Order: sequence, then structure tokens, then C-alpha cells
Amino acid sequence: QISGQWAQGGRTVLSTDGGVTWGGPIAISPGATEDHFMPTPAIDAEGHPWVAVKWGDNPTLEGILSWDEDAGAYGAAVDGGSAFPGGIACECCASMPFEHEGRRYNAVRINDNNTRDFHLARTDEDGAWTESLDIDPTNWTINSCPASEAEVAVLGDGTLAFVYMSAAEGGSRTYWSTVDPESWSLTGSDRIAPDLESVENHPSIAADGDHSLGAWERNDSGYDIWVGVGPNDEQGPANWHWTQDNVTASLSGHSRKPIVRVHGNTVHLVYQRPSEGLVHYRIGTVTPDAVDESDMGLWSCAPFEQGWQVTGIPLPMEWILYDALGRTVQSGTSPDGRIPASFRGAGILDVRAKGQRRAFRVQR
Repeated sequence: QISGQWAQGGRTVLSTDGGVTWGGPIAISPGATEDHFMPTPAIDAEGHPWVAVKWGDNPTLEGILSWDEDAGAYGAAVDGGSAFPGGIACECCASMPFEHEGRRYNAVRINDNNTRDFHLARTDEDGAWTESLDIDPTNWTINSCPASEAEVAVLGDGTLAFVYMSAAEGGSRTYWSTVDPESWSLTGSDRIAPDLESVENHPSIAADGDHSLGAWERNDSGYDIWVGVGPNDEQGPANWHWTQDNVTASLSGHSRKPIVRVHGNTVHLVYQRPSEGLVHYRIGTVTPDAVDESDMGLWSCAPFEQGWQVTGIPLPMEWILYDALGRTVQSGTSPDGRIPASFRGAGILDVRAKGQRRAFRVQR
């Protein structure tokens, strides 16, 4: 984005050889007279780019521009947020567009009368943006743009996992959410570190092979970068809390805005060092002792006629049952691992005992 050129200043550059060489900048909206700003690109299954932008002003819509191969240019913007509650995008939070199994997705912070939650938009079988799912149960109300975005990873079992920041619980905290694209439902959501109250921001996520990883910044007498490791499946993000490690503890000064990527057991991490005016790059390896199975526990959950039975857990335990949209249905304390619940349908059962926690996907 060229600063000050909010209508016509968006640009993309494309590599066709894996990043060895790059083409020249291409204007995404050279003739526009209304705002097309904060472009975020994605690539479709044919290798063609498409771009999500903040489109217009008062209201700000979620614009989607697709590459026209015949014209050698981007087509006109279409409304990619018409299915959002209120239909309006947060005016300065970057989007997270991506393609998965032939359909386009876009994680967007919306603005529904100043409730600025993340929603996941998706195209239907005809390519129209007709679907929206609330992936952020925090319901953060704020009258100005918080200037933050979500990140996504496709986990090994096909789950879509997202990380983002919200301050709905009294301060800036980092969260994860998981989505089943087949049932088009939210299957889990929580704070990355639910037992801590430090200021957090800028989470990043990656998944490959056997592992999923989260990285985020935390301010505890100074900003540091924390990394957590979990399995590469729906349960992965819930386990980052047990394996989290401060990877910049030995550095003085602030470390901020991490980006993490993983390939097999190899982890790549970059982050900013503001006082030095530098970006640090680090490489590491996930080892078998990175996950403490004594913390994670060998808990199991099975249905019975009046609810669910959790075994292998220290007792007593606390539990919360969420529906597929992340809304609390029932909660309580169990002295014997039995959870009586009349709820029918798909949901998430969150159980906690003696500082340990596990989430189960349940259905009755």
C-alpha cells in the first residue's frame, strides 16, 4: 500500500519460480475513486492471485478483487462481507484470505455496531461470498479499530485453526479457535494461556508433520516471545499452554511481533527487536521432550445416557459445555468425572482439574 494513496495505491508482486525472482508491482485498483486499502493477497488453485481490501469509507466493506487472466489485471471489487452481521468490516484490521479445497475463505475482524469480533467468510459452490461463521466468541466491544489481524493454519486432520488478539476480558490477550469446514462449525476456542493475566498480542500459528505451533508476545516486565507446541490436530492449540517457553528470556529489551513457521521438526521464528532496529531470525527443533505428557494427561471422554463420563482426570473437576457456535450451554463441578447434560447436538466440553485442562469435541 502506497501511503496516502488509499484508492489507487494498492500493489501486488508475483513470483512464478518459488520466490527466486519477482515481477514488477501491479496496481490492484488503478482507476478507483473510493478506498481500496490494506491489501492482503492469496493464491487460488490455478496459481492466480486474489486480494482482500478495505473497500470504501463509512461504511467500510470487505472488498475482494480477483485476477482476470485475459485482461492481465484485477477485476472490480465485489463485496466479500455481505454475510457478516451488519455487513461491515473493521476499518484498519488486515484480513487473512486463503483457499482450501477449492473454496475461498477470509478471516476478517468485523464491526457490528462496535462489536469487533473475527468472522470467517466463505464462498459457496458458485463462488459467491454467502457464508459467515463467528470464530471469536469474546464479543469485544470497542469504538475504535484495534489494528490487529488473525493468522490461520490448516491442521493435519483438516481442522482450520486461527489465532488472534482480543481485549474483551479486560486486557489484550491472545486466543485460538478451531473450525471444522465440513460441518461449518466452531469446534473450540480459548485463550492460549488461560491461567495468566499478562498483556499479550500478535499471535502466529504454523502446522506441519506431527506438530502445530503457536508464537505470541507477552509483556511481563518487558515484551518477550513465547512458543508452544502441540499435536497437529484439533487438540493441538489447547496444548500449547502446557509446553510454552520464553525463547527470548536471555535477551534484554523488548522482543515483539513474532512469525513462526514449521517444516517437519524444524521451527523457523522471526521477531522484531525495536530498540536495535533489527529483525531476529532463529531456527530450532521440536524434540520428543517438548511435550510433557504428564501435564497433558491421558484423559478420555465417552457419552452415556445422561451426559458424558471423563476418565483419567484428577478429581474433582470443573467443566463447561459449549455449543458449536462457542456459546456456553451448561457448566458445573463433578466429583466423579460424570457430566450430566441434557444438551443434544455437537459441542465442545472443556474440563479442568488441578491446573490441567483438556477440551473434547462431543456430540449426542
